[in-house]
Amino acid sequence: MFAPAEGAAPRPPTDTSPAALSFRLLADCPMNVLLVVQLHLRQLQPGLLRLLPAMAAVAAIAAPDAATLPADLQQALLELRTVQVKSLSFVTWMLRSLQSYIPNLLEAVDAPTLVGSIVTLLAACPDSVALRKELLTATKQALSTPLKGLF
Repeated sequence: MFAPAEGAAPRPPTDTSPAALSFRLLADCPMNVLLVVQLHLRQLQPGLLRLLPAMAAVAAIAAPDAATLPADLQQALLELRTVQVKSLSFVTWMLRSLQSYIPNLLEAVDAPTLVGSIVTLLAACPDSVALRKELLTATKQALSTPLKGLF
């Protein structure tokens, strides 16, 4: 927090903020990135080809079945699914909206894995109306891209 004294070696932080470890914080990131992309598309174009595979990988994380988890981890699983759905929504929006601007955008992601993630999340989505609605919207966006042949 404060600068180290003259000649003293800097100390690593001893505690981390709970916000840095929160799925809720991660769930809000795709929407913030989406806003920045819409405002600065030309400058961000090269970085998007690296960002999309990472976002698609988040959607493909294998999570345990809710029935096998103890009750104290159910909320964490719900938050993980929320992060996955929001990341998937971001990726499918990018693929649908920006494919004419960035022609090799679809090649940046592993399309069969992305479609598999959509199907897995459709089967394992928790009972949250807002989450299911966003997942269905992402599915609709994916079906309006060349991904539709992989379903």
